[in-house]
Amino acid sequence: MAGSVGVYIAKYPIIKKQSDRDQAFLIGLSGLDSFSISYSIEWEGVSVYGRQDPIQSYKSSGETMSLTFPLVEGKDYRGTKKVTALDSLNIWLKRISKLCRPIYQGGTIKQSPLVLVVVGANETYLKSTGVETTAQFGGAPYIVAPTSLSIDFGDRARTISAFTQGGGAQSTNVAADAAAMVLGAKGIVPSKVLVTFSGAILYPDRRYLTIAASRGADDSNDTSANATKKKEAKTAGATANSGVDYFAPIPPSD
Repeated sequence: MAGSVGVYIAKYPIIKKQSDRDQAFLIGLSGLDSFSISYSIEWEGVSVYGRQDPIQSYKSSGETMSLTFPLVEGKDYRGTKKVTALDSLNIWLKRISKLCRPIYQGGTIKQSPLVLVVVGANETYLKSTGVETTAQFGGAPYIVAPTSLSIDFGDRARTISAFTQGGGAQSTNVAADAAAMVLGAKGIVPSKVLVTFSGAILYPDRRYLTIAASRGADDSNDTSANATKKKEAKTAGATANSGVDYFAPIPPSD
C-alpha cells in the first residue's frame, strides 16, 4: 500500500489537537517483525462428590494482541545539524513514556492510557487534525488496553555504557553528519532498537453470536404432562425460527 507504515500507536480516544497528539505517539516506519492475536476462554471448575469431572461454568472470553517492530537509525530517528541521532531517539522515548501513562488535567486523571493501534496505517492520514473515526488512519485499527511496552537496545546499549563509564569525552559537535565529529557518548547510538507491545483488544461493536428465540407464556412451574409437551414444542419452535440446528454428539468411549 502506498504511503503505509508498519504500525501507528496513539492515545485513545484520539486527541484532535495536533500539538497535543504529537506528544504521545509512536510510528514504526520499518515494518513489523511479528504480529499475533490470541484468544483466552476462562472457565471455573466446580468439583462435585461422585462426579467424574468438575462442572465447568463459563466466565469470560478475551482477545489480546502482541506485536514487535524496529526503530531504525537514519529512518525512525536520525541526526541533524541541531540534534544527534541519540537525542532524536530520546525524544521517542519521552513520547513512549507519555503513551504508557494516563492523561492528567487539573491534577486528576482525565483519561486512562488506552491506545489506538493501527497496523499498516496510511502515513498521509496521520497528520489529519480533524480525526473523527479510526478508519481515517487506514490499515487495521484496534482499541487496546496495553499491558506491556518494552524497548530493547541490544548490544549497542552495552557499548554506550562501557564508553561513558570508561571516561569517554562527550562530543560538543551536534552535527551528526560532520565527518570530523569527535566520537563520544552522543555519537554512539544503537543502529536499531526493538519495540515489543502487547495488550487486551477492546471492541466497540458486538463480537458474539445472537440467536433469536420465540417467547411464550411462562409455564416453568407447571409440571403436568401437557406443560412438558408445550416446553418441547417451544424449544423446537425456537430452534426452527433461529435457522440453527443443534445436536450434542457423545464422543465414543475407549
